[in-house]
Amino acid sequence: RLIANKPRGRLIPRNGGDVLRAKINNKLLDFQWDKATGGGSMLQKWMMMDMNTRKYGASFGLSKWRYEKDKSNNVVFDGPDFKVLNNRDCAFDFSATSIESCNWFQVREYVTFHELEKVNDVNRSAPIYKNLKRLHEAISYDTKAGGDTRGINWRSRNRQISRIELDPIGKDPAFKSVEVITEYRKDRWITFSPRHGVILRDIPNPYNNYELPIIMLRYYAIDDDLYGLPEIDPIKPLQKGINALLSQYVDEINMALYTPVAVGPGVRQHTLEWGKGARWVMNNPMTDFRIVETKSNAAAYFNNTYSVLVAAMMNALGESSLGVANTQPYSKDKTATEVQALNMTRNARDNQNQLCLADAMERLLKLWHSMNQQLLFTDPEQPYYVLRIVGTEEIDNFKQY
Repeated sequence: RLIANKPRGRLIPRNGGDVLRAKINNKLLDFQWDKATGGGSMLQKWMMMDMNTRKYGASFGLSKWRYEKDKSNNVVFDGPDFKVLNNRDCAFDFSATSIESCNWFQVREYVTFHELEKVNDVNRSAPIYKNLKRLHEAISYDTKAGGDTRGINWRSRNRQISRIELDPIGKDPAFKSVEVITEYRKDRWITFSPRHGVILRDIPNPYNNYELPIIMLRYYAIDDDLYGLPEIDPIKPLQKGINALLSQYVDEINMALYTPVAVGPGVRQHTLEWGKGARWVMNNPMTDFRIVETKSNAAAYFNNTYSVLVAAMMNALGESSLGVANTQPYSKDKTATEVQALNMTRNARDNQNQLCLADAMERLLKLWHSMNQQLLFTDPEQPYYVLRIVGTEEIDNFKQY
């Protein structure tokens, strides 16, 4: 419901800012938004951020510059990038209640040695990781064929349910994975390999913005915790109640279809044959045979109880409110005032989440803009940056300034 179309961000000039420069930067940010497809499109990444926020209460993303060359020394990527982080691979300052108040934030990643040699997340030059030779020697002596595995830290519940391989990371002998932890501070970045005891870098903040390159999305804040209130908490007991109600209803229907039979001692056991037209030999049919009756009324009240639970779940999901989720919003038995009130209640909740989503995207674009100012516009080796503008309307929009 929140991401109904392709999200976009734009710069707005304030306090006498240059409108033309804002438009140029907007086109540049749009171009970089479309190019940042590592790990999926930006739309998919923000949808994943939204789902993680609903599950855990908060989601985190890493926004850094990515400069990568191929074997022929050709630049294949040069610009800001965004990566959705796994909540189980994040550690943060526990005294903080927001990203802005965090003194440090640690991110655990599983990268290949090839990435450490070819990718730079600091500037537009060759990678500056040190002690790579020492790390390569430690990896060579490692008995594991694929390098560091993720399964020693946590196991994927989704893979367990799907009954597929639990930990694919660390199983490729050609591209060995290395567990690398980077501690981001406002003034320093520290990267090290905990298993091999190698410090890869300890540098000042390369973007000179005194900011953590971390994006956090949170819908419902809690006063003393960085994580917010997850939306799955009010749903779990309702889902368990619906499952129990369905099980009770199915059990009662089975009891009605296959009713237990009480057989007395006067019935010969070898004559108990089930089937149409079966005959039993009994001494006293009135007392030796009877159908067991239950006093349960679960089937009679199932529809009412099920409707109430489903309406409560739809309310917890934000689909509707006031317990009318199982009816159409514009049905004939509703007045216009009631329909309008329900839609306003639902939209108020969605609008709050959209505002939080917009704030997170705003922080991302601000980081991208600061990185462009630091690494792109001030690069003495690149005096200009070609950006193609397509369309007569776009060209006329620039001509008026």
